[in-house]
Amino acid sequence: MNQKKMMRCFSCLACLIFIGLCDYPTHAAEEESKPEVVSAGMKLPQITLDAPGSEKDMEYLSLKDPKPFSLPQVPAKLIVLEIFSVYCPHCRNQAPKLNKIYRLIQKDMELSPNIKMIGIAAGADQNKTDKWKATFRIPFPLFADSKTDIWKKLGKPGVPYTLLVSSRGKVLSTHSGVTENTDKFFRHIKDVLKQQ
Repeated sequence: MNQKKMMRCFSCLACLIFIGLCDYPTHAAEEESKPEVVSAGMKLPQITLDAPGSEKDMEYLSLKDPKPFSLPQVPAKLIVLEIFSVYCPHCRNQAPKLNKIYRLIQKDMELSPNIKMIGIAAGADQNKTDKWKATFRIPFPLFADSKTDIWKKLGKPGVPYTLLVSSRGKVLSTHSGVTENTDKFFRHIKDVLKQQ
């Protein structure tokens, strides 16, 4: 390699290193500003949901007035809060598993009044959320989060993301991804409830 070509290679390499170093603070600042995903031990941010769309869902959540509500207004010791996306293939796999968990809870007379399940569709409007509910025969209330405000408050978790939340709004447990073993997860829910 002649000296002229070598100098050009060296100049290009020096430029790339300089650009990389100049760009580093930008990436570092982005990482610092990235929100922390809400996890076990943290307080759940204030979440307000629109009134459920059906009388059945109102009754399930023991809500009296058809108006926006927050999770502490649901008289349950434990809320299983599922964050999902109607565009997510993993969420499609999760849907029947959550239906099974719901049925297991409902069959248990001790658990059913104390545990409620709620789903939040990140990035979906009410029509798409309702279509998801009908397609997968979801028996528990689903709420649209069309502007992803709730998802952002939770730290933009990957979906599906499941949170077990106490009546006081403390996050007791979280699970990221598809629940592979529903029986094991159901036992975990029961154990978490016993500790309340």
